[in-house]
Amino acid sequence: MLGNQLGHQTKFNKTGKTNINILMFFFIWPFGSLIYSIINYRSYFSKNIVWFFTIFYGLAIVTAGEDLDAYRYSQYFTMMAEHRYSFNDVFGKLYLDSTKTDIYASLLMYFVSRFTSNPQMFYGFVGLVFGYFYSRNIWILIDNEIKKISFMQGLLFGAFSFIVAIHSLQFIRFSTASVIFLYGSLIVILKNKNFGYFWILLTPLVHFSFVYPAILFVIYKYIPKKIDLYIVLFVFSTFVIETKLGVLTDLLNTYVPSFLQEKVDSYTNPLYASSVIDSLYTSNWYIAYRSAMLSYLSYAYIAYIYLQGRRMLVLNREYYNLFCFILIFYSISNILGIIPSMDRFINLSLYFLFAFIIIFYRLGPRTSLFKFINFISLPILIVYIVVGIRISMETSGITLFIGNPVIALVYNESEPIIEAIKRFINFL
Repeated sequence: MLGNQLGHQTKFNKTGKTNINILMFFFIWPFGSLIYSIINYRSYFSKNIVWFFTIFYGLAIVTAGEDLDAYRYSQYFTMMAEHRYSFNDVFGKLYLDSTKTDIYASLLMYFVSRFTSNPQMFYGFVGLVFGYFYSRNIWILIDNEIKKISFMQGLLFGAFSFIVAIHSLQFIRFSTASVIFLYGSLIVILKNKNFGYFWILLTPLVHFSFVYPAILFVIYKYIPKKIDLYIVLFVFSTFVIETKLGVLTDLLNTYVPSFLQEKVDSYTNPLYASSVIDSLYTSNWYIAYRSAMLSYLSYAYIAYIYLQGRRMLVLNREYYNLFCFILIFYSISNILGIIPSMDRFINLSLYFLFAFIIIFYRLGPRTSLFKFINFISLPILIVYIVVGIRISMETSGITLFIGNPVIALVYNESEPIIEAIKRFINFL
């Protein structure tokens, strides 16, 4: 008995000392500690290092590009801090003005602007919230893995981590709502903890459009889980995406509450739709098509899971329920995706699906067809991750890779690292 107690105490002391060492490593070189934590993903403290690194990303974010959301948020935050807007100035017209329907960003700006006018500090707090849920989502899946993660599983985790990536925190509202919504959903479905509903129902306060998935999730909980019906709906939705925008516009104009009408009109405006399409064509081709490749890959995985994974789903009811929700969520998101900006929910559907694929990879049948899908997945996943890293360079400076939190706070970096890389390539 005494020997066991001493053994547990020694293990606890050793773990505590290791955590302190990793934390010190983070404050000296955050990027190095991130690499260490990815390699040592089984370490209890690794998920916290990913969380802390997300905070650091916010502190070190480069917001110089005027076309970036981060630039606009930074400008508005600075103005709020300098003018010392009162609580009533910020929240007095909430929901009375149909363009002001998201509480989270305004509340966070108001809170941080009370003690600083530094937008990097504001984005540090954005990273604090976003990073907590982002890291927990990853480790819910890692903790579910019994064996060592293989190379293919590592690519799946990598793709999952870049569907809603750390650099997407620059958008603040939708990205934060996405990680919170997945976290709450996984808690409810996989862990059977109703507390997850709190996080799900909180997401519309972060981004008003999450009224749609939040209501869908609550309704789904009480409807029959008919996988055959949902797969038919999914197949149907992949063809409906060519439906004219006007059909859905008329429906929304009829049923949406009046205080959200102007917001919906801005999303369904034909001119806005045209501008979104134009922006896709002016983007680099690899950015425009990386999501399309992942979507087509998702169709292959869904077909295989439905046709070959039924036994695994029947034996694991929580996974069956998760897959059914993904099918209905993906289907409706496909249909709503013809509305500009609502197509973002297709990306959120992929976020859910790849969480499930990671689980299925361990438990599903390993047939020759499965091996073939994995084979074609390799280049698609690698390209998706590499392009994700490239996109992150638009808001990342050299401080992110060689600096630390102290340097990030005292040095306001104005040039993204991609510009330095381009100059170096041109010099060669």
